[in-house]
Amino acid sequence: MEFKVETQYGYFKVNVSDDRRINHITRESSIIGKLITVGGINRCVGINAPYGSDTAELLNVKRTGGGCELNDKEISGKNTVGMVSLAFTFLRKYMPQIKYITLSDNSNIPCKLKNGDTVGVSLAEHQLIFHQKTWYERYFNAILINEDMRNLYEKYKENFKKKPGEFDFKNPNLNEILRPILHRSASWKDFFDYLDELPNKCEIIYLWYQNALSIIFNNISFASQKWRIHLSTIEDVEYKEKQSGGSRLRKTRKNKEIHPNYDHISFDDSVNYKFKLIRESPLTIETSFTKTL
Repeated sequence: MEFKVETQYGYFKVNVSDDRRINHITRESSIIGKLITVGGINRCVGINAPYGSDTAELLNVKRTGGGCELNDKEISGKNTVGMVSLAFTFLRKYMPQIKYITLSDNSNIPCKLKNGDTVGVSLAEHQLIFHQKTWYERYFNAILINEDMRNLYEKYKENFKKKPGEFDFKNPNLNEILRPILHRSASWKDFFDYLDELPNKCEIIYLWYQNALSIIFNNISFASQKWRIHLSTIEDVEYKEKQSGGSRLRKTRKNKEIHPNYDHISFDDSVNYKFKLIRESPLTIETSFTKTL
């Protein structure tokens, strides 16, 4: 079943279909659950909800680029949260036995550099640096499924409140620019709050943010861990169902955009990137980012 709904976050297409499994021996097909998607031309939220279980799986969330809304509205920020919550609304409606949603928080967000390059920054770690919570933790009350990892996670998050020691920013110019600011900061959180004011903060952090988090979290990474959302903590999104009419939008294949992580950048390139300090004040610093040839 496919229909369109109007919400305060945008105009979306919703698809609720049977999830089928084929027996490889008998070739018989059986329905094992529901697949629920929300989006525009692209299906930007996908949920797999099996019968006979109280747990569904969040398959994907598309946070950047177009195609997620039927009027070609750019979906970002609170509208992305609303789009995901809308999918949860229909999950609760069509699969009322579902209580939990699991997910692997391993997606990247694109970081555009001033030299024209685009690199990938971990969404979970980006949010941890600037908010001390992951994106799903902030907006959907997600918790780590593994209790031991959850306890360590909460324990080491307290290190954001500690004063930083010596740190290598993996680039000579960054060391020159950022080390004085780091030394003046009362805590890692104060330092990241300072950088959070920069319009180009992702290009400031992408070379070294994982090393900083490794120090803060005692060499434990939480970026690709399994998380769980309790569906009862998420409010339904109000919507108005619209008549589809006689024509349908043409479906297009969604191309997966790949953004490299720091590991994909050569050592020479990372060292030769130049940060030119334009202005420094008590509230903000501005830099331009160029690549030497």
